[in-house]
Amino acid sequence: MLLVFTSDELERLAGNFSAKKPSIEFLGDNQLKVKVSKVSIKLSLEEVQPRRLTFSYKMNAVVNFFADRFVKMNKPGLFWDKESDRIHIDFDQMPQEETLKNFFLRQLIIDNQKIIIDFDLYQKVEDKA
Repeated sequence: MLLVFTSDELERLAGNFSAKKPSIEFLGDNQLKVKVSKVSIKLSLEEVQPRRLTFSYKMNAVVNFFADRFVKMNKPGLFWDKESDRIHIDFDQMPQEETLKNFFLRQLIIDNQKIIIDFDLYQKVEDKA
């Protein structure tokens, strides 16, 4: 199954889960820029696993200082690994609704205009003994 979002659509969706309204710009080559609380971070998609995404980022010392002070990533499933300049999104660590428990990612593509999420659902296997 495919989901396709423009930056405007993704901003509206993210705004439903955050008190601060992020600004999102797709840069192509699996990169995007996210601006929250006047701090702008360029993210590069590094790894897609079935239930986890990893993004790398580069920030200079001044931006890193302000991001550390003003950007709070204290949501379950969001991990900011400052030592390796990575942000991990782990869906298994997020609150699980029954419908979201069984999804897994196949691929994530970010181009200049949209993000494409290819996902599927695990099927329950029933014993027929």
